[in-house]
Amino acid sequence: MAQLNFPSSLPNFQEIADEISQSSFFQSIETSNRNEGVFLRLAELVVEKEFGEGEILIQERELCQAVWLFVEGRVSATKRSPTVFEGAAKVAVFEKNTSFGDTSLLEPNLSALTLTAESYGRLFILDEMAFTQFSKEYPEAALQVQTSVARSLMHQIKKAQEALRLLQTTIEILSA
Repeated sequence: MAQLNFPSSLPNFQEIADEISQSSFFQSIETSNRNEGVFLRLAELVVEKEFGEGEILIQERELCQAVWLFVEGRVSATKRSPTVFEGAAKVAVFEKNTSFGDTSLLEPNLSALTLTAESYGRLFILDEMAFTQFSKEYPEAALQVQTSVARSLMHQIKKAQEALRLLQTTIEILSA
């Protein structure tokens, strides 16, 4: 009988599930749902990506169609602002247990940032189609995640509204 040789790098879904469960993105999943195989199923649905120092993961205005769950490494986020800075300004850093692209699970959108790896790292990618499949199998947990994304989005909208009010006030003062 022929011996089957499997690659030594088969995914260990339990390890992946443990890493995913630590992500801030999934902290909204209630304890009752955490014991039902939710994270094991997510481990089966995500795609792992490794990246090297200096690698550009996504550029500003590039279509983002997935949430990225960082599990290792350090990634800087920059925003082009040619009227204020030469080049781009560093606006955030993503490290272990952080996520990027959360709202893309609601609808794909253009990235507001360029992400560049500061070191070697790994991330898990959960795209819209995989999340839809997850939602069918674990609707309660998916609703908790979607509610968390919606709250985060509302917080961002409120911050933008406040910035616009401040800008409007500044313009009125300068125009007077």
